[in-house]
Amino acid sequence: MKRLLVGVSGGIDSLTASLFFKDNNFEVIPLYLILHEGNLKNREQVELLYDRFNMKVIIKDERKRFRKSIIEYFIDTYKDGLTPNPCALCNRDIKFPLLKNYAKECKCGGFSTGHYIRVENGRIFKGADISKDQSYFVATVGSDDLSGFINSNLSVAVKTDIYKNIKSRTDISLVQKESQEICFIQNNDYIDFLKRYGGMDEKRGDFIDDEGKKIGEHRGYFRYTVGKRRNLEMGFNERMYVKKIDSVSNQVQLTKRENLFSSNFILNPIQIFDNLNSDNLSIKTRYRQIETKCSAKIIERNLIEVNLKEKVEAVTPGQIGVIYQDDMVVASGFITKEIW
Repeated sequence: MKRLLVGVSGGIDSLTASLFFKDNNFEVIPLYLILHEGNLKNREQVELLYDRFNMKVIIKDERKRFRKSIIEYFIDTYKDGLTPNPCALCNRDIKFPLLKNYAKECKCGGFSTGHYIRVENGRIFKGADISKDQSYFVATVGSDDLSGFINSNLSVAVKTDIYKNIKSRTDISLVQKESQEICFIQNNDYIDFLKRYGGMDEKRGDFIDDEGKKIGEHRGYFRYTVGKRRNLEMGFNERMYVKKIDSVSNQVQLTKRENLFSSNFILNPIQIFDNLNSDNLSIKTRYRQIETKCSAKIIERNLIEVNLKEKVEAVTPGQIGVIYQDDMVVASGFITKEIW
């Protein structure tokens, strides 16, 4: 019987992957990573859930590594006036490298996760259920850390069928609910988190318009996100949106929505899996987005210039851009402030 390590969270997707392999005669070793205090609180519930299926969960405390790699990145990115993507970086720097290493340590023949993706020959492809596809968040992981990954039924499954299957096999109340929030921030209050753990204060600065004219005051540039109106907390003569954030001058540029659209931007590469010469490229600049047709090329300093076939709203510096060829990930990178 082949041994397989499966990274588990206590949620429905990683449980589904674990049961798929168990049903197919694998000896499944569930691995639960404690990355923050929330994981610590849920430990017993996860162990109880897997005990029901005669699978003993291995627990590994990786809070120190997570704090250094992800929480510090999260805080530093906001300090620079950018918008971070901690989930994508966690897959690259924490989850996939650790799963690969622990699989080797446990003498497993490979590892898997609860992601809706497909991996072939070190390349990442979209999961079949496009509404749940998570290739965007895994596109930061390099080929080396993908080696040994074994696809589960999530690569071809539909979420509604997954839910029905798990509901028929166990008490669904034991399965942790899916969350869209940042896992290590309580109540999704990132402003309080940045003040409490990042030492960021609400230093007042200027709201400026497209001509650089002061039109109001803000209470700290880190409270704002490009393309959003959240936290503006003051009235203007027309609906205004955040266009740019300058952490050095402590200024936040506001504009009308029609001025948020861009045709070109620069990526600082994270992974380049293939050449960018294809005529059939498209890109996502955020997770919940339909891809936009594009062309891309390597320019000086090994950066990637992306040219969009149609303008995209609120391309946000600090976020991840993922380039696809059909359903295959071609490249990923950080969106820089060079947007036009």
